[in-house]
Amino acid sequence: MKIIKFEDKYSNSLSQMISDTIFEINIKDYPLEDMKCLAESYSSENIVNISNSSNMYIAINNSEILGCGAVKKDKDNAVVLAIFVNKNHLNKNIGRKIMDIIENDEISKNSNKIIVPASITAAPFYERLGYKYKGNKKVLYNDDIYYMEKSQYL
Repeated sequence: MKIIKFEDKYSNSLSQMISDTIFEINIKDYPLEDMKCLAESYSSENIVNISNSSNMYIAINNSEILGCGAVKKDKDNAVVLAIFVNKNHLNKNIGRKIMDIIENDEISKNSNKIIVPASITAAPFYERLGYKYKGNKKVLYNDDIYYMEKSQYL
């Protein structure tokens, strides 16, 4: 497995991997209609748009996409986007390795905090990586996500 910068040629297969993961993994915590909207937001076109406004990475083994993640600047902070691990490769430290790359990305390194909009499904993963709930309060916001953060100065 290697982690590389995203290239547009991977957009279709990445979109399919994300959709498969949403409908097999995230569906356990959210209504079907919400997951349909989420999957649509990761169309190949939208993935290219995300990559154009962020530093996006994919974990790949031969031609199989194992995971992805992106980070973008928002004022003085870094915001993590589109973290997904292939449903067939969960619990193999792929997400952790992608997050290591993101946390060491120049955007993250030059930010006060790294902010993660975390799904119900993924929040325990981010806790294990040292992320804390915004304001140290576990609050599920209107968009059914938790905002979690890690200070660069810890």
